[in-house]
Amino acid sequence: MNLGKFVIMIALAAVTVGCQSNAAWTPNFLKQAQPEKKQQQQKTFEDVLKHTQGDPLEGKVLAEIKGVFDPDANRFAFVTDDDRPVFVYEESDGTVKLLIVNKDGTVKQESFQGYDLKKAILNNKILYIGYKGNSVIKLNVDSFHYSEVDKSEMERARVVLDEFKLPGKETPVHSQDGFIYTQEGYIFDIKNHEYLLSGKSKKKFYEKADFAYGTHLFEIEPRLDQAINLKVIAAKGDKTAKGKTYGIHLDLHKGYNVKNIEHAIGSNGTLYLFAIGAREDNKLAVKMFEVPLRSLEEKEME
Repeated sequence: MNLGKFVIMIALAAVTVGCQSNAAWTPNFLKQAQPEKKQQQQKTFEDVLKHTQGDPLEGKVLAEIKGVFDPDANRFAFVTDDDRPVFVYEESDGTVKLLIVNKDGTVKQESFQGYDLKKAILNNKILYIGYKGNSVIKLNVDSFHYSEVDKSEMERARVVLDEFKLPGKETPVHSQDGFIYTQEGYIFDIKNHEYLLSGKSKKKFYEKADFAYGTHLFEIEPRLDQAINLKVIAAKGDKTAKGKTYGIHLDLHKGYNVKNIEHAIGSNGTLYLFAIGAREDNKLAVKMFEVPLRSLEEKEME
């Protein structure tokens, strides 16, 4: 394959794309924060696994949502450099809402009118939210000061964000030891400038990868009993193989659909899950869960 047909770019800044319901890549190399008293006691992945359908993992309600929930609307999840979860979503009246969870558990909120939420990017301390015509919101996640800037500024950030350019339409999820792992289950060999093959076709090593942490890839699979399966994949080049599957029971009323859960992984090894749905009082709300993966990564490497 001609090297000129594609470019592999190493990111020059810590930038991440938000996770959204119908797509996207969340790079492994980044951030997240902190829920309620009982949940703060969940110190290890093993603690999370002890929860059952009758005693599910508790979450933190971040905000109530006005109007009707649209499962197809774009939603974006991030973690800041200092491990604070960030969630951006759109209400049914078109209001774009921003939530940032502080270290003390309090939630900062901001609303933006007249924006069509198509894209959000966290670039170090700067969060971009677009679009309103040719304008986007530029917000500092520390000071919470924001202004409108031309959309070209966010587009330039996206160039830095595209950590890897691959031949084809695959979405990169992780890079390790000379291989790029894609969301779709394929592996690209950087040195030989080609995908790993089975015969003359690209070999599919796993069904899907939603995110990566450490030396492992993970797929989040929704279940029918208000729980998710966390599928583990060991990233080992041509020896990449699917590992164990862990069930995680979440404290979600039946008005929540686990298919609509968004996620972001922090550099501290905490997986943040954001669920939107109807509570027991039928009011829509955003609920966040924390799943610490550091001990799982250590266990899988044994």
